[in-house]
Amino acid sequence: MGFSLTEEQASAWLLQQPFGPFLLGLVACGVLFAGGVQVWYGALRGYRKRVRLPGQHKRWMDPICAIGLIARGTIFAIIGGFLFYAALTVSPDQAAGTKEALDYVYALPFGRILYGAISLGLMAFGVYSIIEGRYRHVDAPDLDGMRAAAARI
Repeated sequence: MGFSLTEEQASAWLLQQPFGPFLLGLVACGVLFAGGVQVWYGALRGYRKRVRLPGQHKRWMDPICAIGLIARGTIFAIIGGFLFYAALTVSPDQAAGTKEALDYVYALPFGRILYGAISLGLMAFGVYSIIEGRYRHVDAPDLDGMRAAAARI
């Protein structure tokens, strides 16, 4: 038996707490920041620090990684915008999740085109996740460093 809240329920609960609109505003800022970091990470190819793409596949993998991260960051930013608006209006009905963010994009002028682009971007993020799982480079600590850390304990 799991317990889960919808975005509206979680926002309503948070808005009922002391300083609730302020707290929801902080959450919104955090989600907006996370979205911005994802867009920045994708646009500047920051993932290359940790993901070692093979040379023969780099030509097609690199754009997929960038597009996927930018699309995910964009969705985060839209969700953060909804949360911030909910905090300003003190209305949990204004809070939204991924479904509402995608519905918002669909309702915009040229929404179907934007919706398709975001959908392709989110599929690219899924492919990026697979690529990252396969090619992520993790620096393992060396044995001397582990011994020195153990000696300090």
